[in-house]
Amino acid sequence: MFRFRQKWVSSAIAAGVIPDVIVDANHLMAYLKYVATRRLLTTMGQDQDNSQRLSSVSVDVVPTR
Repeated sequence: MFRFRQKWVSSAIAAGVIPDVIVDANHLMAYLKYVATRRLLTTMGQDQDNSQRLSSVSVDVVPTR
């Protein structure tokens, strides 16, 4: 997770999304926006095929009693 953020920081600084590497509220909000809208990755860190979706079997349900 940390190395993906490090890769994002260098590209975000180059694109002008964040001004520097100092982590503050603006930095965190920009990173969360990036994470929420990026492509999903496989366990090996490669881009995942968009045709794959989570099924109800793959989600671990925790009882709330």
